[in-house]
Amino acid sequence: MSIIEPHSAVTALGLANSTISAAKTLVELAKNTANHELKNQVSDVLSNVLEMKIKILELDEENRKLKEQLNQKGSIKRESRTGFYFKDEAMDDPLCPKCYEGDGKLIYLPASERWSGGIRRVCRECHSYLWEVQPPEPSTRRKPTSGRPWG
Repeated sequence: MSIIEPHSAVTALGLANSTISAAKTLVELAKNTANHELKNQVSDVLSNVLEMKIKILELDEENRKLKEQLNQKGSIKRESRTGFYFKDEAMDDPLCPKCYEGDGKLIYLPASERWSGGIRRVCRECHSYLWEVQPPEPSTRRKPTSGRPWG
C-alpha cells in the first residue's frame, strides 16, 4: 500500500470542494428549469461529489495514522536477551513485547520484582509474566531426611 503525500490529499480535497461549489451553482441554475431529468442528474452529480469528498477525508485520516505507525516503528528497538522492546533508547523503560507484537500497543512495564529466584515484570495490560532472569529449574531429586542417602 502506498502512502498518499499530504499535498496530494489536500489537492484532491480542494478539487472536491471546487466541484461541490460548481455543482451547487448548477443546482441553482437547474431550479429555474422545468426539465426534471436535468434536475435529477444534477442531484446525482452533487451526491456523488459529496461521497467522493467523504472518501478523500477517510483516506487522508488513514494516511495520517499509517504515517504515525511508521514513525513509531522506527523508534522502537528490541533487546535480544530479554525480548523487551524499548522506545527511543530508553533502556530503563521496557515495553511489553506481547502487547506490542500482538496489538501494536506501547505499554510500559512496571518495575521488575524478584520472584522464585528470578526477576520478572508483570504487564498491567495483558497480565503476562515477563522474565528478565529466569528462576532456577526446580530440583527433581529429593533431599535426604536423615544423614543416609536413602532415609
